[in-house]
Amino acid sequence: MNTFRYRISEENYIDMLRYVFRSRECRPMRLLFFAILTVGQMAWVAYMICTAEMSAAVRTFLCVWSVVLAVINILYRVLRPQRARNTFRRLQKTGQIEKEYWGEHTLRVDGGEVRLSFGKTKLECFCSEVTLADRGSALLLFARNTTLDIFPYGTTAERDALLQALSGGTAEKASAASDGKLEETADAALHFTLKGEEFLRRQVRIYQGYFVQKTLPKPTTLLKLAATALMIWYAVQRGGAFAAVVVTFIGVAWNVPLIMCITPLTRRYLLSKVPLFGKVVPAETMELSVYRVGSTLIVLWNKERWSCNLRKAELLDENDKGIRIFCGGWPAVFLPTAAFRSGAEQEKFYNSLCSAMRG
Repeated sequence: MNTFRYRISEENYIDMLRYVFRSRECRPMRLLFFAILTVGQMAWVAYMICTAEMSAAVRTFLCVWSVVLAVINILYRVLRPQRARNTFRRLQKTGQIEKEYWGEHTLRVDGGEVRLSFGKTKLECFCSEVTLADRGSALLLFARNTTLDIFPYGTTAERDALLQALSGGTAEKASAASDGKLEETADAALHFTLKGEEFLRRQVRIYQGYFVQKTLPKPTTLLKLAATALMIWYAVQRGGAFAAVVVTFIGVAWNVPLIMCITPLTRRYLLSKVPLFGKVVPAETMELSVYRVGSTLIVLWNKERWSCNLRKAELLDENDKGIRIFCGGWPAVFLPTAAFRSGAEQEKFYNSLCSAMRG
C-alpha cells in the first residue's frame, strides 16, 4: 500500500479552476462557438451592411452590437484567471467548499484502487480511471470526467512516487455485485437490478431534469434565448434567405445544451460524453449495489465503480419512479422504487441522503 498525506492551498485550488476552465474552452465545439461569435458574426454583420437596405441608425446599431459581442467573448477567455478567483470566492461564500477540505488529505493506492479521504469525506475509484495533469507544483487528479483531488508536491521525487503508485495499480475486482468491505463499513446498502435500457433512459431523464430545474432558469440562459430569437427574427425580416440560414446556424450552435435537452439527441450526447454508457447493453439486466459511507455514495456494477459526494449534490429529489441524485459528474445515480421493500423504507433512505447532503 502506498499512502500520501498532504494539504491543499487556496492557490492550488484556483490553479485547478483555471486548468478546468481552459480545458473546457479548448474543446472543438467551444472553439467553433468562439469563432462563430467573433469572426463569424462580424462577417455576417458586414455582409448585412453591404447588401441589405437599412438606415444609418440600424447600421450603427449592428456595428456596435457586433463589436460588443466579440469583445465580450474575447474578454471571457482573457480574464480566465480572474474568473477562477471569482468562482473560488463564490464557492467559499456559499459553503460549497467544505472546511474539512483545507485539512489533511490522505490518498491510498492499494490493489489497483485509489482511496481518498479528508474529514468525513471518502472517495474511491480504480487506478485505471485516474487521469493526471501536471501543473508544475501540483498534480491534478481526475476520474470519470470530474476532479478527484489536487496533489501538491515539493520535489519531483514526491510527484514520481505518486505516478509510479498509480501506474503500478491495474487490478480490478472480479465482480462488483457486492463488496465485503463495504458491506461491513457502509451506513446503508442497497442491491437491485435494472434493465440496461431503463438505466440509460433514467440517465437521460436526470440530465433533462437537471437542465430544466437548474440551468434553464438562469438569467444568462434566458438572455441567450432572447438574443437568439431576436437575431433570427431580424435576419429573416431584413437579411434574406442566406442571412437567415447563417444566423439560425449561429443560434443553434449557441444553444446546444438546450437543444440536446429537448430533443432525442440527449441520449446520443450522453453516450458520446460518458464512456461507461457505451458498455451498457440495453437488453441485458444490470446488477447494481449502492453503498452510503458517510456523505459518499458508492455504486458498483460489473467491474465498474463510481462515487458521488452528497455534499456536492446539485440534484437530489424523489418521485413515484424512485430517487435521483446528480453530483456534477456522470453517471448520475438512480434508485428505483422497486429496490425498496416499502414506501416507508424508500422515504427513510431518501431522508438519510438529505441529511448526509446537509452534513
